[in-house]
Amino acid sequence: MTKKGLRQMTFFLIMVLSFCTWVQADQKPIVLRSLIQSPAKIKYSKSFDAYLDAVEQRTNGRVKFERYYSGALAKAPQILDAVGGGIADIAVFVATYAPGKVPLATVGYLPGAYDHVWVAAKAYLELYETYPPMQQEMKRNNVRLVSAWGTGPYFIFTKQKVTSLEDMQGLKIAATGQIGLLVKALGGSAVGLPITESYTALERGTIDGVGYGPSAAAGYSIHEVAKNLFRIRVGGGVGPIIFNLDKWEKLPADIQTIMLEVGQAHPQSVEQIYQIDGDQASLEKMKKAGLQVTDPTPEMAARVQKIITDSVWTKWAADLDKKGQPGTEVLNMYLDLLKKYEPLSPF
Repeated sequence: MTKKGLRQMTFFLIMVLSFCTWVQADQKPIVLRSLIQSPAKIKYSKSFDAYLDAVEQRTNGRVKFERYYSGALAKAPQILDAVGGGIADIAVFVATYAPGKVPLATVGYLPGAYDHVWVAAKAYLELYETYPPMQQEMKRNNVRLVSAWGTGPYFIFTKQKVTSLEDMQGLKIAATGQIGLLVKALGGSAVGLPITESYTALERGTIDGVGYGPSAAAGYSIHEVAKNLFRIRVGGGVGPIIFNLDKWEKLPADIQTIMLEVGQAHPQSVEQIYQIDGDQASLEKMKKAGLQVTDPTPEMAARVQKIITDSVWTKWAADLDKKGQPGTEVLNMYLDLLKKYEPLSPF
């Protein structure tokens, strides 16, 4: 190549690089509205933020999230409709608040099914990816799953002290979905309240207690009005992080891929932030503030687990079967996936 040709080629490359840099700088980021029912400061929100932060980082700022906390765009029971209707683009969704619309998605709330939320979240993600009926019920609501959130085990927080299963008789406990079924099986009365309304309900005496994990209870200051913890494992749950389907289909393919890859890795952040850092620290905080903790005997724990497996799981599945939904099938698939991921847990 002649010197003149070399100069021309160099000039051309400089111009191309300059143009590409200008185009990249001129491109505006894709701004998405995220929604969660809880305040920004609590671990439930922090674990969702970890997903959003990772997407922003992996896309090098091409995606930015306009973050709405404390149900600012829609209250907890309306989050599915808010995302499906385009009010929010992405949200943490508690499926037991809308069981009539996404019944199969509530399988993640089976009490007594797991100890580590990483295991349950990975099982839930694979169930969605490999089981078309779950995908179809999400699609009917104009959403799709991009990741999963979850909690550690739930216990019973009450206004009066509970030291045995017999003390549960007649108590009104805020609990939804399968946890509500267990409360009923234990002789209590399940009240379908979202967590955002539980403090006031306890304060007014509308309910006697709640079935939550330590992070959730501390995040909503439940220990101020329910100063007793009966540490019998009554639940825990995993559920979907949902995305508006119309908006999803308009995203560039590489952005979609990044969001799903981040979603697959997210269960590790959920367990670390919510269950390990959150539950342990929250329990200590509440104990220092006066929370009284009662541990069940091994016999009590065994009785509850038998009730769970013999009554709650089978009843949940049978109720769906009667409605023409594949309850037993999805239950068995989920339990098999839990067994698959249990030995793979990094925790």
